[in-house]
Amino acid sequence: MLCEEKWWSNPCDNKNDGRYNDDISPDISNLNPILFKAHGLWKGSYEVYDENFNPAEPSPAIIGLFPVGPRPYAPIGEVFFNITIAGTRWEQHDIYVLGPAPQSFCDANPNIPGLPFSNVGDDGVCGENGSAVVADAFKTSTHEKNDILIGVSGTGRYLVDPSADPNFAWTMIPSGAEQLVEALSINNSRAVYAYTFSPSFNQLTLDFTRYVIEPEKLPEMRYRLVLKVERVEDESAWLESIEDSMIKHKVTANTMATYGTVPTTGQCAKNDVGCPTLEMWCDSGDASPLCGPTPYIEETTVNAGVVAGITVAVAAVVIAAVAYFMQALHKKKMAAEKERLKNEFARRIVGTFSVGSGGEAITMEKITEEFQRIDSGSEGGDGRISKAEMKNFITTSDSAGGQMKEGDFETLFALIDEDGDGDIDFAEFSAFMGHIKGNIDQQVDKFAEA
Repeated sequence: MLCEEKWWSNPCDNKNDGRYNDDISPDISNLNPILFKAHGLWKGSYEVYDENFNPAEPSPAIIGLFPVGPRPYAPIGEVFFNITIAGTRWEQHDIYVLGPAPQSFCDANPNIPGLPFSNVGDDGVCGENGSAVVADAFKTSTHEKNDILIGVSGTGRYLVDPSADPNFAWTMIPSGAEQLVEALSINNSRAVYAYTFSPSFNQLTLDFTRYVIEPEKLPEMRYRLVLKVERVEDESAWLESIEDSMIKHKVTANTMATYGTVPTTGQCAKNDVGCPTLEMWCDSGDASPLCGPTPYIEETTVNAGVVAGITVAVAAVVIAAVAYFMQALHKKKMAAEKERLKNEFARRIVGTFSVGSGGEAITMEKITEEFQRIDSGSEGGDGRISKAEMKNFITTSDSAGGQMKEGDFETLFALIDEDGDGDIDFAEFSAFMGHIKGNIDQQVDKFAEA
C-alpha cells in the first residue's frame, strides 16, 4: 500500500519502493517481457546424455518409483510442453514420449520375479513398445515485484517435494534478452536449466544438467538433457502431434489413455506429493490475492506537530522534510554502493570467467565451472562457498590490483547469500550471476577496449 504525503502527514519512508505501490502489479507478465515469452504450446525432441556427454544407456526401472529414477527406454524421444502463465503463477505440464529400448538391452536385462527392477516402465514389451511420462512444474512471482520466480513444486518426472529439505531453493531469473536461467537445490542434488530462445521467440532450447554433491567431493554431473522445441499456435494440431508421436513409438493403449491428454489450469498431469496445494503456493511467497494481502504496507500517519499547533507543525514539517531528504540520500548512496560492488565482483569474474562479447548468454557450464573454482578452499567440494573461499577468490582474482575493504566484502557476500545462512549455495550463486550479467558485459567491453 503506497503511503501518501500530505501537508499534515509524516514523510513516507518507502515512497519510491515499488513493493509498496499498489499501482505496480506483481503479475509475471508485468515483471520482465522475457518471462511471458515461454507462455504457450511447444513440441519438439529431446536427447539424454551421461556424465561423459555420451548418449545415455537405458537402465532398468525401479518398480514403484518410475518415472522417477532410471528409464528403460531409448535416450531420444519427443516432448510436448503446455506452459500457462496467468497472474502470478507459472503452470507447466509436459509429456515425454519415450522410444523403445534396443533389443540388446532387453536381452541383457530380463525381468526376474522377486527383484524390484523391470525392463519396462508400464505394461509394454521391452524392445517393442515405447512409453510416455508426464511432469508438472509450478513457479510463482512474489510481493518483491522483481523478475525472480520462485519454484513451488514439481510432479512426476520433475518430482520436487519442498518439505523433504528445509534448505530447498528453486529460482528462475532472466539472463539477457533471450535467456532464462533456473537453479534448483534439494538435499544433495543440484540442477541447472538454461532456456534459450531464438530471436523470434518461436524456438526454444532447454539445457538441463543434474549434479550430485557428496561431502568433501566436487559436484559430479549425473546426466544432461537437451530439448529443442518450437511454438505451436493451434491446440488441435498440438494434441494431434501427441497422439501421432505415441502411435509412432508404439505406446500401449493403457498409457495412451492415462497420459494422452493435458490438464487445464489448476490441475496436475501427475497427482503425487508435488501437486501444489494453496498452502504450498502461499508458503512459496505467491503474490496472488488468494494468499492474502501484501506485507509491504506503509500507512499515511499524521504529524504530531499538527495537533500541537501551527507553529510546532511548521517546525515539524521542516524537520520531517530534512529527515526525508537524508533518508532518500542514504538510499541513493546504498544503491550506488551495491552497484559498485557488483562491478567489483564482475571485474574479478572476467579475469577467470570464460565469457564472450557483451550480450552473449552465460551458460550453465560456465557458471558451474566458476562455482567449482571458488568452492576450493579447506571445505572445497562441499557445494557451498564459505566466506573464506570467497575472500580467497576476491583476493587472488583481482588482476587490476588492490584489495577489497572488509566492509565492502561483507556487503558483497550478503548480496549473494540471499538466505543469510553464512554460505553461498549453487542456487544463490547462479541467481547472482544472472543479476550481474549486465555488469559482466560492461567489464568485458572495457577489457576489450584496453
